[in-house]
Amino acid sequence: WEIYKGIAKKFSEVCVGHLGKETDVVTLPIQHDSAAELAQPLDVKDWKKGECDLIPGKTAPHIMTVERDYPATYERFTSIGPLMEKIGNGGKGIAWNTQSEMDLLRKLNYTKADGPAKGQPMLNTAIDAAEMILTLAPETNGRWYA
Repeated sequence: WEIYKGIAKKFSEVCVGHLGKETDVVTLPIQHDSAAELAQPLDVKDWKKGECDLIPGKTAPHIMTVERDYPATYERFTSIGPLMEKIGNGGKGIAWNTQSEMDLLRKLNYTKADGPAKGQPMLNTAIDAAEMILTLAPETNGRWYA
């Protein structure tokens, strides 16, 4: 954890003047065991070979934009981002509310006092990162709802 945290900190320092807030176009593969995987139920056609039209999320990967704030890399690396509360935790095309888990992590790990991650749970140590994983993973957080 400390090695990657050090890399993030140094990168945040040296990127100033070269990289700022950037918007990147990225692709997200069609996820296994998701609704998008069922887009071609009978026969998989390849748009690269001209067998069908390119339709993002159906015949090709999803195409989306991502905002990157390179000088804030360290701040983002050492905190849990706000999307965990806005969107929730998720996988395989579904998401669930994690507000109570985020509240617990704020008590366990404390919160950032300032900067882009102000008010978010801190991830300053490997123990903080392990607490985040164990709290947010449905297999280890001790809660189950049907």
